[in-house]
Amino acid sequence: WHVQSYTCLDADKFPSFVIVTTSGAVSGDSKGNSDLNIEQLKVKLDNDAFGQYGGGSTDNAGDALASTRLTFLKAMDLYQAEYRILNGVEQKCLEWGDCFHIANL
Repeated sequence: WHVQSYTCLDADKFPSFVIVTTSGAVSGDSKGNSDLNIEQLKVKLDNDAFGQYGGGSTDNAGDALASTRLTFLKAMDLYQAEYRILNGVEQKCLEWGDCFHIANL
């Protein structure tokens, strides 16, 4: 399964998750999944929010890590020119794995 979500504050200012897309694998590679991420993020986020996309968490599978990286790079190319440097620091892709995932046991 492929899932893309983001965190935000709900109407009552409580932390929340919003599911962007969830589906069976749409392709056998990270490029296809990153394309799906970008297309769905375009629908769900305005340009300002998109400009703050910073990476994601995965199950540590190689393709999932690559998909996160590719999604970040595509978002940077499309929307983040003004966000490449925030407070004097160049924005980098954040990738964090799920330390409790079965693949790590």
